[in-house]
Amino acid sequence: MSFSHSFKVYLIIASILLFSGCVDPSTLGSGISGFSGYDTGIKVYSFDFSRDKTYSGQPSLLTLDMQNLGAIGIEDDIYIYLYGLSSGKNEWFDDLSDISLSGASMAAGDPRVLIIDSLMAPIKSLDANGESAQIIWVLDAPNDLPEGQVFKYSAGVRVCYPYSTTSIAKIEVLDEEEYLSRDRDGMLKKHTIMIDTTAGPLDVVMTTDQPVMLSDTGNLTLRVKIVDRGGGTITTLDCSNAFDWEDNALDLFALHDKVSVTLDNKECDLGLRDLYFRVSDSGSPTADFPVVCNVPSLNVPMRILDLKMRFEYNYFIDKSTVISVEGLGEE
Repeated sequence: MSFSHSFKVYLIIASILLFSGCVDPSTLGSGISGFSGYDTGIKVYSFDFSRDKTYSGQPSLLTLDMQNLGAIGIEDDIYIYLYGLSSGKNEWFDDLSDISLSGASMAAGDPRVLIIDSLMAPIKSLDANGESAQIIWVLDAPNDLPEGQVFKYSAGVRVCYPYSTTSIAKIEVLDEEEYLSRDRDGMLKKHTIMIDTTAGPLDVVMTTDQPVMLSDTGNLTLRVKIVDRGGGTITTLDCSNAFDWEDNALDLFALHDKVSVTLDNKECDLGLRDLYFRVSDSGSPTADFPVVCNVPSLNVPMRILDLKMRFEYNYFIDKSTVISVEGLGEE
């Protein structure tokens, strides 16, 4: 039996390296925290073939390396989708026999769709790194390619995972009389609302300055901007269906059931039901929306109120690589 045949087209070696356990409760920071282990959720370090060129029928290693660098441990399924590599009748995927997996499982018996059940976050108090994963597909290049001709194949991978982002802030609130009095006397000094956010794909910014005036109806209006810094795409759709999604088509973030905002533990009203991220050539995708909170009474001219926002979403990252295959003719 030849070396090429012994590997089979679909042999997969998936190894998971564990570096940490639980999530440190003190994970709030301004966007990306000062702890060097924190970053924007799962980071894909590499997705590459072991060589740039191979020959028809020969095995090649395709390796994915990634790590959870966010402040939140991912304890639900992470989906890994391998796509591309097909060209008419000459397929890299022909046989489901001889499959070996460790630390990952196949979804519905398809080695192009793998599931990792968790990736723990870094632990700040222990200066411990987040959990890593390495997946290696050993794939045979298509057979029966014309001798001497070179064909290029593109492989893509999509990593889709559930995540959440929590932001907290203290907001200086004045009743209407106090606010107008300070404004008349030139004593109204506006300053930025500082907000702490768990490290992950989303950063959260308050675009309303403080102190904020409480209207005579008891309503307080704030404006929030969220920035997608993860280099991927945010969505509320289920990761189990991500294999069929169109690239860059899922920028709708449905707010009505995925975002909660409270002020002093009372639910606030989101001014919009649906929200689209705006994409520019010069920066990260951003979106903003108003929040209206009701405060029955301050009882005093000024109070400091606690604001908390929680965002729940799925997030996916796409990477691609190319390999050239030179034909050896028919076997």
